[in-house]
Amino acid sequence: MDLKPTDVLVKSAKGQAALADRSLGLSPRLRPMLIMVDGKRRLSDLLTLGAALGDANAALTALAQGGFLEVAPLPQAAVAPAQLPQAATEVVAPAPEVLTLAQARMRASRDVSDVLGPMGETVCVRLEEARTAADLLAAQQRALQIVGQARGSAAAQALASRWQNRRVT
Repeated sequence: MDLKPTDVLVKSAKGQAALADRSLGLSPRLRPMLIMVDGKRRLSDLLTLGAALGDANAALTALAQGGFLEVAPLPQAAVAPAQLPQAATEVVAPAPEVLTLAQARMRASRDVSDVLGPMGETVCVRLEEARTAADLLAAQQRALQIVGQARGSAAAQALASRWQNRRVT
């Protein structure tokens, strides 16, 4: 399989089965890499995130050759640039996304995982353990500090702006 950096990767049926049933022969060094394949990340993103696990390129190549992942199909109804509506002159702030505490914990954990990869595991656990909205807010503040230290202030600010538009019920 010839993979390009812009390819979005997804788990094949064999890959999904390998994660569900550990007896299907997926090596322990490939399992974390396959878990990161979510159908949203490009190959280049996976290589960056997987660098903490070792040789991400070799792992993804082995997964592709083993039939555990495949390239996501392109959307069929892509809009041509000429069909896009003209930009509005008035900027309207998006309505806040209302989430339950459980949803907010999961989303925050996923966001941190997207930014930090495997090295953010302990931060994700703290976010997932939050029992109240105040606990979650405190865990998010700590997560932003860690993201800022690990990936820089721009990454922390991007994460903060993503969280700013969410409301917990």
